[in-house]
Amino acid sequence: MSLRRLGRHYGGVRIGIVIAVLLIVLALGPSMTSYAPSLSLFIKWLINVVLLPLIIYLAIRLTGETLMTRAGTAFKALGSALVGVVSPIVLAYLFLNGTLGIISYVIHFNKLPSIFAASFVIIVGAVIINYGRGGFGGEPIKSSLRYIGFAVLLYGIAWLMAIAYAPLGTPFLYASIGSALMGVAILISLHPSLKPLASDLSRVARPIVALLFVVGLMAMFAQIPQLRPYSGYLTMMSMILLAIVVVIIGYRLYTAFSGIARGLLRGSMSNTLGNRHYSLPVRMMYS
Repeated sequence: MSLRRLGRHYGGVRIGIVIAVLLIVLALGPSMTSYAPSLSLFIKWLINVVLLPLIIYLAIRLTGETLMTRAGTAFKALGSALVGVVSPIVLAYLFLNGTLGIISYVIHFNKLPSIFAASFVIIVGAVIINYGRGGFGGEPIKSSLRYIGFAVLLYGIAWLMAIAYAPLGTPFLYASIGSALMGVAILISLHPSLKPLASDLSRVARPIVALLFVVGLMAMFAQIPQLRPYSGYLTMMSMILLAIVVVIIGYRLYTAFSGIARGLLRGSMSNTLGNRHYSLPVRMMYS
């Protein structure tokens, strides 16, 4: 057994021991509330928000680490996703949902569920970004995951800002859409015929997202009632910035596809010349 597999094996044993201890504490929870009624809310929070989510998190993580030790790329990819993405997202969801259920007894605020939901979306985006930095797969896939993660994170920030004041979320929403489009475009460019496009998209993705954020800022200012007299100027500036984005994308696509076309033309010319060189000795033999 290799050192890596040995480490994973004993890591799995430790996780199993922790799960067993947490299950024992979880079983003793209801009897603890009968002995200390004043601490019933804290014990309920400890069970529903800490212990149960932690047990489920560790169980998913143990399953993922077990799959990562199996032979085969599919098992390793699934195990890596369970460890790096699914387990922390499930933990965050159960923690926030349990905390919201406990807080609702104390604080009555109608926007509290929306705040917790937006916070959960932000955490999901952060988890995807973190997985894109060191997860399973090559660099283009990781880059695509990072941009998709940023799109989810920015959407969560837009939601959170919109809860406070609706126009505040507009710049982050625009940037979220741009980041999602860049992530999908980088993923599509993994096709062998579009390989030159991947490097161009990676170089131009951040400026495009930044420009869309600025366009969103202009759109936000146009929605504020005090700035409506200047909405014409703001709209014009937004259109200019949007035109710059379109020109940048168009130029990058033109350079990428022209490189692809040159490669295809060079390949067809080399094949033609090869056929001519091959047919010339044959003709000389029969002449």
